[in-house]
Amino acid sequence: MIWLSQQGHKVIGIEISELACRQFFEEHDINYHLRTKGGFTIYESENISLWQGDIFKMQGSYLPKIHSVYDRAALVALPFQKRIAYVNKISALISSNVHIFLHSFEYDQEEMNGPPFSVTGDEIKALYGEKFVINCLKEKEILSQNNKFRRKGLSYLKEKIYHITC
Repeated sequence: MIWLSQQGHKVIGIEISELACRQFFEEHDINYHLRTKGGFTIYESENISLWQGDIFKMQGSYLPKIHSVYDRAALVALPFQKRIAYVNKISALISSNVHIFLHSFEYDQEEMNGPPFSVTGDEIKALYGEKFVINCLKEKEILSQNNKFRRKGLSYLKEKIYHITC
């Protein structure tokens, strides 16, 4: 988000955690002001707005036209039953010529219950494939670099980045 704002882009984030919103601005030493709209508290600086609240309550009329989405940890934070509703909500909020960058993890779900949850490439195709073109940009085995997940007993952990377009 910082890099995008430094390139002159307006960045909008939706975050459920009030603490995460405050910490983001404090950690990056960015001045912000607060306002509210439709049940959301908005942490706002010159180029970055973090809407603190439930994404499922977000109305498209609250936001400007969305050209790009970066899903850093939202889809993998949701249990299986909520992922369809999440993708439907994202689809309703975006414009027709959008780029979605999705950060995902894959592991044997029986070895650990998330979050983060394992979201496989096949599931991403099932969720987005009807309306979008999906390309995996990067796949990397990261278990050897992550003691937290090794201690949980995972046999493998893949990090994947997808580019999803209309």
